[in-house]
Amino acid sequence: DRAAYADGGSTDDLKVTTTFRTSDSSGSFSCWVKLRDDGVDPLFSYDDGTTSNRLTIFTTNAVSANRFRITSDVGGSTDSVEGTTTLVVAGVWTHLVVVSTGTAWVLYVNGVSQTLSTISGTNSGDWFADITSATTLRMFENPTGVTVSTCALDEVCVSSSQFVQADVDYLYNSGKGRLFEDTRKHVPNIVNYWSISTNHTNMGTDRLGGVNFTVGAGL
Repeated sequence: DRAAYADGGSTDDLKVTTTFRTSDSSGSFSCWVKLRDDGVDPLFSYDDGTTSNRLTIFTTNAVSANRFRITSDVGGSTDSVEGTTTLVVAGVWTHLVVVSTGTAWVLYVNGVSQTLSTISGTNSGDWFADITSATTLRMFENPTGVTVSTCALDEVCVSSSQFVQADVDYLYNSGKGRLFEDTRKHVPNIVNYWSISTNHTNMGTDRLGGVNFTVGAGL
């Protein structure tokens, strides 16, 4: 099991400290997630160091019903949507795909397209490129750099294409533990791919995009 686990400590984090996918107006993001328990867990966030421009993908919880939520703040305007079709069960690996068409979000959980509930604002589909001058993609951290996750992540994949159902089906039905070369042959325009490992002492490497990420000491 190559996955990285966070225990909610102040150093349980992974950061890609480079301008991230700011050239794309839309794209797709996928990963495997395993929640350790029910609750709110930040999975990914991307920000410019202010409260005005940030993107967060996290889990929410209401009466043991975990769901994935996407929230973007661009220019002080907050848009937030939540998948309501498939609940996220703690202790079980769950596959997540987030697609931005450039104007709307599409969310898949375990291969199933989700009905999205608008929590605030609109379903804007704000992508990484919309988060002005951001420099850091955080894993296990919220946009303010606080780690409260108690989850695991594996096989984080970013594409500049908008995944369709066939792409989602391949990623989900192939199961966890796919080889990078196999994924690249079947999924279009992968620009970053991390088979996250706990074997690194303080640094990991992107398999395709050539960027480095730092690994918090608590992982």
